Amino acid sequence: PSLGSELITNGDYSDGLTGWSVSTSASSSQDVSLSVNANNQLVISSQGGSQSYGIAVQELATPTVVGNVYKVKIDILSVTGGAGATKIRVGTKSSAAAGSLSAANIINHDSSFLGTGNVIYFIASSNHSHIAIGARNDITEMIVDNVSVQQVNGVPGLMTNMTEADITNDVPS
Repeated sequence: PSLGSELITNGDYSDGLTGWSVSTSASSSQDVSLSVNANNQLVISSQGGSQSYGIAVQELATPTVVGNVYKVKIDILSVTGGAGATKIRVGTKSSAAAGSLSAANIINHDSSFLGTGNVIYFIASSNHSHIAIGARNDITEMIVDNVSVQQVNGVPGLMTNMTEADITNDVPS
């Protein structure tokens, strides 16, 4: 297998917020702001109210395709407020109205993704045009960096038992 082209623009935030916006859903845009700190990292800030899901979205270069495998890389550097890192959420959506994300996310309420070098493989269950990154509504700040989404080219059935290094380095199992 090999990796397809990058589907994210400005995943290292070196060009500020170019390509990124707050979700257009009423439940995730109320009292939410995005900024880029001095270290070129995305800061998702929220007032932490009951309708204040802090979610950043970006339209993918090409939508995900049902049944295809994708590789997501993301550094989740900090999560503050409420239940903290136990409420991290990353998912794909069909529009910029990400709402509160859902249980069908790539990452849903999983603190093991707090840190750098996270790599997640997922099989697309829908044709989605956007990636959404955020947390539950009691989170007041989340800092992320180095976001990448790429399609994994090859036969998904063969890749199921391959290690991440084998997929990334195109080494047959």
